[in-house]
Amino acid sequence: MDVGLGLYLAVGARSVIDKRGELALRLEGVVPRVFDNCIPGATRGGSIVRNVFANGLFVVGSLTLLLFLAAVPAIAATMPAVTMKVVDEHDGTPIPGLVAMFWATAREGTFTGHGGKHAILFAVEAVSDESGELRFPKQDFNSQPFFLNTNYENPSMLLLKPGYAPLVLHNQLRIIPTLAEASRWEYDGKAVRMKKATDDPMRQQAYLTTTYTNTMVGFDLGCTWKRVPRTLLMADRMFPNPGMTNTLRTLFMNDALFAQRGCGSPKAFFEPYLHLVP
Repeated sequence: MDVGLGLYLAVGARSVIDKRGELALRLEGVVPRVFDNCIPGATRGGSIVRNVFANGLFVVGSLTLLLFLAAVPAIAATMPAVTMKVVDEHDGTPIPGLVAMFWATAREGTFTGHGGKHAILFAVEAVSDESGELRFPKQDFNSQPFFLNTNYENPSMLLLKPGYAPLVLHNQLRIIPTLAEASRWEYDGKAVRMKKATDDPMRQQAYLTTTYTNTMVGFDLGCTWKRVPRTLLMADRMFPNPGMTNTLRTLFMNDALFAQRGCGSPKAFFEPYLHLVP
């Protein structure tokens, strides 16, 4: 008999193994009448509920199935190594010293389709060399950060260089990608053109840029900000007053709290990088 009962038990119970080898809960002091009101048709003669509770047992599922679910390993996925080139939009000359943050995220699926927890699948940064080339090593990540339902989001990249307008790239194939689509970068092997910007457009981009860098900060995300120090420093130099506290200053303001949570002191961590970003 295969029966699924969506019930929450608010009474004392203990697990047992019945003579059929099934994992069950022996309910203590439960009146089957309570469950008659939960399941339509449960009061009919020979009802499933009364048969199941005839011996005071509520069958939850087979022991074999539960042990299998508990033993399911995390499924690994990989974003292959990525190589790109960044050039000036006007004359095509390479742009050295540009900092790029490359990341992918996922959200927990919910019954309503809204809300749910947020997870960073991977985050990495690179600095363009004299030829304007960016190289990102391959990124291995857990493809199922949530137990039942993981909704992937398109990988993204934020490119920052003083004197140029910030550029944000996303995969464009579809709004909600599959795992395979979230594990490839559509701009791999391509040249990206950066547009020079005056102060006004730069100020307009400040708030949005800080919104992206803030995705690296969160007590439930571990210490992800440690993976992208140059990006956070560059954003701080380019946008010291974005209309809200920028990401680096948020870290510094909460230095003791992050240290207490096991990430160490942000101020001490960023100190060696201060001379690397103009």
